[in-house]
Amino acid sequence: MKAKSYCNPMKLGSVLLFLFFLITTVSSGQSKKEKLDELIKLYSEYDKFNGSVLVAEHGNIIFKKGYGLANIEWNIPNAPNTKHRLGSVTKQFTAMLIMQLVWPRN
Repeated sequence: MKAKSYCNPMKLGSVLLFLFFLITTVSSGQSKKEKLDELIKLYSEYDKFNGSVLVAEHGNIIFKKGYGLANIEWNIPNAPNTKHRLGSVTKQFTAMLIMQLVWPRN
């Protein structure tokens, strides 16, 4: 039986991009924490996200929570402090961020 993969770099990138735009926009009603929780719960319910989330604004942590399972075999849930084995998944994101920092702006 093949294990289900939760770490697709394209999905992760699109979720991160969407979260960035969600956080940068301000609207009435729900707080940022509530909006983030609602959004990520929806992704988690459709098996599109499984992991831990930490969002900081101006150096202060405004949201942290775990979603889904850290270990499917043992039914261990994710927590905000769960250590995830990322391997080479983050290299592309790190390289792009470094390029954005060094690229001259007009």
